[in-house]
Amino acid sequence: MPLFVDAISDIQQPGVFAIEVASPLVVEGVPNGYIGYSFQSNWGPVKTAYLPSSQGDLIATYFPPGSPHTSTGYYGIVRRKKFNAVMVRVLGGSAGIEPPMITAVTNVGTPGATAYTYVVTAVNAAGETIGSEAFKTSTGNATLDSTNKNTITWSSVTGAVSYNVYRTTSAGTPSSTGKINASPVMTATFTDTGLAGSGSVPASNTTGYTQAVAYLLDSSNVAVARLTAIWPGTLSNTALTAQVEAASDGVANHFDLVVTLADSSTGSTSERFPNLQTQATSILPNTTTSRLLAKFELVNTPSTRPANATYAFAGGSDGSAVAASDYQAALDQLALRDDILVVVTDDVGDSIRSAVNSDLFDHAAAKTDRICMLQGPASQSLSATLTDKANYAGDRVRYVGNWVTVLDDQGNAVTSPAATFMASAYVNLEPQESPAWWSDRVTDFYTGVNSILSPQFSSADDGTQKTCTNAGITLVIRRPSGRYALLNDRTTSSELSRRFGVTRRIKDFLAKSWSNALDPYVNGPNLPTEWQQIKIGLDNFNALQVAAGRLIAVDPTDIVSGNNNTTQTAGQFIFKVTAKSPTVMEQIVAELNIGPGVTGVTFQ
Repeated sequence: MPLFVDAISDIQQPGVFAIEVASPLVVEGVPNGYIGYSFQSNWGPVKTAYLPSSQGDLIATYFPPGSPHTSTGYYGIVRRKKFNAVMVRVLGGSAGIEPPMITAVTNVGTPGATAYTYVVTAVNAAGETIGSEAFKTSTGNATLDSTNKNTITWSSVTGAVSYNVYRTTSAGTPSSTGKINASPVMTATFTDTGLAGSGSVPASNTTGYTQAVAYLLDSSNVAVARLTAIWPGTLSNTALTAQVEAASDGVANHFDLVVTLADSSTGSTSERFPNLQTQATSILPNTTTSRLLAKFELVNTPSTRPANATYAFAGGSDGSAVAASDYQAALDQLALRDDILVVVTDDVGDSIRSAVNSDLFDHAAAKTDRICMLQGPASQSLSATLTDKANYAGDRVRYVGNWVTVLDDQGNAVTSPAATFMASAYVNLEPQESPAWWSDRVTDFYTGVNSILSPQFSSADDGTQKTCTNAGITLVIRRPSGRYALLNDRTTSSELSRRFGVTRRIKDFLAKSWSNALDPYVNGPNLPTEWQQIKIGLDNFNALQVAAGRLIAVDPTDIVSGNNNTTQTAGQFIFKVTAKSPTVMEQIVAELNIGPGVTGVTFQ
């Protein structure tokens, strides 16, 4: 599957790709860029970069009606209205495998009238699936042995390394139930010769992140069809149901299928598949565009329709606990994009926070076109916060030292990373505008904050504020007006001209603007006499930035590659621009290298 696609229908299966439909703020012809947001969610694709056309579109895709909004992935950014983001969902570990489907139980030897029921599971290196549909034979011999026996066959499962066979009911001898294979079954067939059973069928799928399944049964409790939920995860085990009803067309052997995702707080979403038929010439639902179902499969060759009833889903798994490597996989996808302005995550959890923050730091440093926003642990003391922040020194880093609460859908306060509010402001502000300004225009981005969570230190304390500002740690604070704001726009760097975020933003904006404007000269003839043409263009552009408030005190552009009418090498020019950033008055000194095959901007 391609990484980037342009249709919402293409994300109806797990995968890694993006949807290009939204546009960022554009400043002087240069797109501001997106939030690169890696998060865990209740629903949605696995590790998927997705660009929404609107907030409603994003919520409908990742958090459709019926899915509970409980994750910081939802409250971190998704619930807000002012953002442009590339969303990367993170799910733990690797993909699991689905249960097998039994195709037959064959009586070998002298048949009889004794009933036996079997279930088969698939096994991979990570664990074992839930059971297949229960398959019953009513013609078994009363006593199973090496002569009179039952042979079970099933469909092979991609990714399975072995199988286990369970006898779940027995009306004969042996009467025991449970797993009957003493060693792993390596093929898709097994014979019960009166083997003793022990243990029980697994209640959950431990093979990785998997989709839940539901079995539709006929009036004799024989499986007719298997339904597979569209997304992996445990949510389907509790929130998804399938209802079989009388057919809309009134035909006796037809039926309607209604699949519903429901939650007491967020309502429900349903899909109806009318007038289906499972026997004879089957009429099956088209799940291509379904937001709830991935597959509808017949179990063998049914001779009846499923009974009218409500069927539950089971076996959906979130996989192993999310690890730092899972977030790194998400960052690897964001690294493929050149339109990211800010990189931030949801609440990754304290156990992996340090590793994820290090990966975010390395990601921003390697890309050199974006800012990472790091969130310190919520329960951390001020001294521990200062120590932690020291690990991430650089002008592409913002370190947020406290957390906030937001109100959930039922009005309850839930914890959310404050860094995500800062990220929301960044993508909506021009380069010279600081997310730490206390004007209503900027603090509007923080109106979703319900309260500040500061269990170890207070962001209202003057001494704490001074210490954090000097150390390059920003905090969410509450102004006397009652509005929330950021304490400062400091980076984690202590170097002169690299201490303020607005300076870094302006440098990145200038680098993109200059590079775009100078592209025609990269592989042009670049005669020695053309240096004046480039200099005039740079001076005019820089003067416009002064007028717009993005620069102050710009010196005339200098040519530094030899004499004013020669080049350092054939077709190469090197220019120097000196200016200051507004508000914080940090000096900006840039060297522009223009020549064959390269347009490079280096800041001192």
